Amino acid sequence: MVRREMIRCFVKRPGQMGNIRFVCNTLPDLQQIVGGPIECIALDAKTILICNECGKHMNLPVNFPIEDDLIVGTAIITGLSSDDFSSLRWTEDRCRQFVGETA
Repeated sequence: MVRREMIRCFVKRPGQMGNIRFVCNTLPDLQQIVGGPIECIALDAKTILICNECGKHMNLPVNFPIEDDLIVGTAIITGLSSDDFSSLRWTEDRCRQFVGETA
């Protein structure tokens, strides 16, 4: 049996509060969460945002603003190692602040 690595992520769906979850670190599992092919946006040297690459063309609902753009559809914030995704180092509060959620 092949063991799939679980990584700690912050998952944010449009119109819902985000939360910390453990997800399988495989491309199919990440694609299933965002609903299609993934796009990766670096947030800092060890943190990355994963969203649906085709989300705007699919008219997915707006999730939150980022710089001069909008993230649509479900988004994942997770860690980044030298060659793969890894567990998130940010706190849940930091993630909530990033996506514009207030406590």
